[in-house]
Amino acid sequence: MLINTSNTRKPITCEFVANFKDDRAVFVSYTHSVIYETGEKIMFAGYGLFRNLLDATDARKNTAWREHIAPQQSVILRVHGRFEFAHEAANDVSRLVREHKPFCNMHGVRNSKGGPIRCVSEDKSFENATECAKFYAISNSTLSNHLNKRPGYVTIRGLTFERI
Repeated sequence: MLINTSNTRKPITCEFVANFKDDRAVFVSYTHSVIYETGEKIMFAGYGLFRNLLDATDARKNTAWREHIAPQQSVILRVHGRFEFAHEAANDVSRLVREHKPFCNMHGVRNSKGGPIRCVSEDKSFENATECAKFYAISNSTLSNHLNKRPGYVTIRGLTFERI
């Protein structure tokens, strides 16, 4: 499946099979690949909840991913495994990293702060989302929903924000 990492709204065709009666959390291991002139290259291996797969929450925390993958027009997303427990998915990612040596996993640094944020409306930059939320006296969850482009969070008090 191809995912669009730009801010454009291009239609994407994909298919998933889900069991809505199963209340267990489903974890997946996945890779992000980019097609270069020399061919396709696996750039990142990660894991997370299946329902958060397209948000790339763990990938966005990787400095190399933000520098090399986020600017790409499209990324190929492959799910390699489905697991009942997070540690099983993490173990599968370790295997994927050993086998494929993805650039971002090998050279990136995990930034738990999530990176810098900019208020587009006022052109002010902040070191991280927490600092930004404190400055504007908004909740972290509201800012997070806005940054992740969730429905109903187009603006916050008339302001728009973006990850830098």
